[in-house]
Amino acid sequence: MEDLYQYLMTLGYFKTRKKFGEYTLYVNQSALIRIVKNDIYLKSEGQLAGTLLDHNCCQYRRDMPKNRFLLYPYYNITRLFNSQREFCEQLIKEAVDELDVQKESDRPAANGDFKQLPNIDNRHVRLLKNIGIDSVSKLREEGAVRSFMQIRRSVGPRIGVALLWQLAGAVEGKHWSLISQEDREQLLVKCKLTNYEKSMFH
Repeated sequence: MEDLYQYLMTLGYFKTRKKFGEYTLYVNQSALIRIVKNDIYLKSEGQLAGTLLDHNCCQYRRDMPKNRFLLYPYYNITRLFNSQREFCEQLIKEAVDELDVQKESDRPAANGDFKQLPNIDNRHVRLLKNIGIDSVSKLREEGAVRSFMQIRRSVGPRIGVALLWQLAGAVEGKHWSLISQEDREQLLVKCKLTNYEKSMFH
């Protein structure tokens, strides 16, 4: 994997994170690649995903209890990386460009009105102002997780996880339904909810 790491370092700020035996590789603060049992999975939620599927790059699948499974927007490029290195590096560069464009388009106005953000209506505005968050910039500063937990402490556990998805989408400038399953799991982990509370949200 050293060759892969060296190449990623040429594309921008690079870091790795290990969780549950899997590595996630970040470029410019965006999750780009997952390493699972020595297989390399490249992230794409745009047109590049179709190109990867055309080259027989299988989508990452995680098996769940009761014969269920989750699909993540990552595609296995191990074969391409080993046999068509130059072409694979081109795909990785395209994925980085795709993520950069998405990040820029998702960025909400810093000091605009709450209602300029997706997922936010009068009810959300009241909940946010009740905990002292009265501007878009303040919401972005606090973040979705901290804001959600403050509201939950203020209102009580009857506040469902849908609010967490809505706040996360608002911060990122996209509809809550576009938040990936992986990102939802990470948000729940950051909230440090009990297993019972998490089970209520699925």
